Amino acid sequence: MIQPRLFRSICRVALLIAGLATVGLPAFAQGAAQVQELAGNLSPNEYRIYNLPGLRQGDRLYFYMETTSGNLDPLAGLLKGDQAPLQALQSYQSDVQQALQSGEDPRQAIQVLRDRYLLAWDDDSGTGYAAAFEFTVPADGDYSLVVGGSLSAAGRSTAGDYRLLVKRTAWYEKDQRVLGEFFHTALITNLAAAPAFQPTEASRRRLQDLALAAKTKASLKSHRETARLNVDVLASDGAITLRGSVPETKHRQETERITRSIPGVRGLTSELIAIEDRRTR
Repeated sequence: MIQPRLFRSICRVALLIAGLATVGLPAFAQGAAQVQELAGNLSPNEYRIYNLPGLRQGDRLYFYMETTSGNLDPLAGLLKGDQAPLQALQSYQSDVQQALQSGEDPRQAIQVLRDRYLLAWDDDSGTGYAAAFEFTVPADGDYSLVVGGSLSAAGRSTAGDYRLLVKRTAWYEKDQRVLGEFFHTALITNLAAAPAFQPTEASRRRLQDLALAAKTKASLKSHRETARLNVDVLASDGAITLRGSVPETKHRQETERITRSIPGVRGLTSELIAIEDRRTR
C-alpha cells in the first residue's frame, strides 16, 4: 500500500572534521500532497537527512533545492536504500579527507565519491546555484535524501536558508513530465495564492527565462561531453549567456552547440574560457 505521505521524519546532522553530531528526530507533518515544499537552514559543514519510507519500484522522484538567504551552494543527493544514513555520511566524509590528504584534485575526488555513495545527486542543475534532479526508484524500500553545502566536505563552508520542492509520481501513474516542466508548474502552484506573486508581464517573462535557463542546464547535464562542466547559465528575454571555465576548446564549442540547439533560445553570448587557451598564451 502506498504511504499517504512522502516523508515521516527529519534528522539533522552536523558533519565536522572532529566527528558527527545529531539533533532530534521530530515527526514530519502529515499530508497526502504529491508535491511538498519544505524550508530549512544549514550552518557551515552541516547536512540534513530526509527519510523517504515505503517507496515502490518505478516511483518517479523529483527534487529542487534553492537558496533563499546566505551564500549556501546547495547539494542534494539520494542515499541507497540499504545504507544507514549517518554511517554513510561518516564514511563519505572520511574518504573525502583521505583523498584531499593524498593530494587529489578536490572537485574530481568529490564527484567520484558522490557517485560511489549516492544513487543520484546534483549541485548545480537548477537556476543559478540551485540543485535539481529526478530519479526512478529501482526497488521497493526506504530511501534517504541528503542536503547540504556543495563542497562542505572539502572545507568550503557555505550556509543559509533553503527551499526544497519534492514530488513523487507513483509507479502506476502515467504522468512522466520532464524536470523543467515539473519545477515550473510546482513553483506556480505553490506561489499563485500569495498577493506578492500575482503575475505581471515582467514576472511572466522572468518565469520563462528561468524555465529556459533550467532547460538549458538540464540539456547540458544530459550530454556526456558537458555533464561534468561547471557552467553558469543566465537567460534574459530568450537570450542565453554562458559563463565559466572549461578544460578545453572542444568543451566550449560543444557547450555552445548544444545551447544553440535548444528550442526557445533566441540568442547566445558565450563568456566561456578554455583553460588550455590560457596555458598556451
